Amino acid sequence: MEERETDPPRHPPGHRLDAIAAGDLDSGASAHVESCEACTRYVGELRAQAARFRAESDARAFVARAEAR
Repeated sequence: MEERETDPPRHPPGHRLDAIAAGDLDSGASAHVESCEACTRYVGELRAQAARFRAESDARAFVARAEAR
């Protein structure tokens, strides 16, 4: 089925947006993110959460706790 101008944009699956936020290259999904306010916001929020986690967490302590389980 051909997409019409009145059809809402089709967003990439969440796992592709998550991958972009993590730094993976995905030219098709990235092009969509660049043109879609909602997806841009979603990817930006994921990146901000990851940055807060890195800033607030001691990576070595986190790994030690995970390995101790």
